[in-house]
Amino acid sequence: KISHHYLWNWTITILDFVLLFGVPIQHLIFNKNSDTIFDALYMNTMIFLLADIVLMSHVIPNYFVFAIGEIGVRKTEKVNRCGCWPPIRIGSFLFWFDFISALSLLWEISFLGTPRHIMHRTDIYVDADGVMTYGFDSYGIF
Repeated sequence: KISHHYLWNWTITILDFVLLFGVPIQHLIFNKNSDTIFDALYMNTMIFLLADIVLMSHVIPNYFVFAIGEIGVRKTEKVNRCGCWPPIRIGSFLFWFDFISALSLLWEISFLGTPRHIMHRTDIYVDADGVMTYGFDSYGIF
């Protein structure tokens, strides 16, 4: 019943907006000092979205189907009606879409991975005509 409650649906909708627009807003408006706040926001968003996946797996019958052969785990209906090969079905398209989108937030949490937004200093020397004479030596160009 919690998955059909309006507060849960509004919370998931707001967290979907965080999933879609959180990173661009973070990089456009906020500075590096706000990473801790956004890390907490992304962790909570991921936890709630994974909890929503678990709830939907129990509430919606075909949301997460694990079937080998024609009969699924719930044994209520034939899963592989088309006779497709291989006769294995794990989850629905919506399940995998939700699961991958929730896990994509792991990439944005700064303390879980290597920093992607490190500022590099590169000195480029030009002559009077504006032609590069020396530079990018740390990257192997000159």
